[in-house]
Amino acid sequence: MTLRLIGVPTSAGAHAPGLERGPDHLRRAGIRAALAGAGVAAADGPDLPVTPFATGAAPSGARNLPVVLAQVRRVADEVAAARAAGDLPVLLGGDCTLVLGAVLGLRLAGHRRDEVGVFYLDGDADLDTPGEGWGVLDSCGVAHLLGEGDPELANLLPDGPLIDADGLVLFGFHPAQLSAPQWRRFAARRLTGVPVTDIPAGRAGPLAAASLAALTGRNALLLHLDVDVIDYPGFPLADCPRYHGGLAFPEAMAAVAAAAAHPGLACLTITEANPDHDPTGELTRRLVAGWVGAVAAGIGS
Repeated sequence: MTLRLIGVPTSAGAHAPGLERGPDHLRRAGIRAALAGAGVAAADGPDLPVTPFATGAAPSGARNLPVVLAQVRRVADEVAAARAAGDLPVLLGGDCTLVLGAVLGLRLAGHRRDEVGVFYLDGDADLDTPGEGWGVLDSCGVAHLLGEGDPELANLLPDGPLIDADGLVLFGFHPAQLSAPQWRRFAARRLTGVPVTDIPAGRAGPLAAASLAALTGRNALLLHLDVDVIDYPGFPLADCPRYHGGLAFPEAMAAVAAAAAHPGLACLTITEANPDHDPTGELTRRLVAGWVGAVAAGIGS
């Protein structure tokens, strides 16, 4: 199977500009060559149109909604096309709203809601809704996947939510990032979650593998990586700094490897790497090397 690298240069759902330059930064860091060097077939897919940051709000409070919706649908079309060609799409972001497009694309490729799984490796749970928070849509992605939030993003298909609650694992988020409404949503949905505070040093890989048991039988798995899951003081690449603790870099990559070993792996994402935080490219090259090694190890296991 060939990994198809698709750039999603968007900061339309982000807190601030910058992430729209992420795909180019990842490509310049040599992600395709690194995959080839690890023995993983990869091809350059397209870069989608740039969708920049803006603050105009819809009635729901969602910022930049028409632009986000348009990009979500473009992503979905690219993911569905890659799957139809037998390729494994890799979405290079960009902000986390691309996850909605990734899952919509898997559904458009013919997978039922109960066949899709999402391993959400992220420093946040993204369970906000636009009206509860600041309207920043990349903090609302999981809520929209589950059918809550802005009506247009929560109802991208006519048959209901993109995924069901049993198809989601939230891994590595910090409990301090969840507001009271987010915790209520987490509890009401009985979501599977492994916060970073419950992951001892050296245990991220085994705990990720154990949590993935909740997604046994899901034959279309999205492996989502937001780099803000990585401890910011030691690896300050993420768009939004998190100073209350995250996974050490090797631990985050161990979780990636565990998820990449899932037999239903169908799509991967890398999001929230801010080029402004990495003027020499050193951090991004390290990210690419670690992620490629983890994916190659998982796929080959």
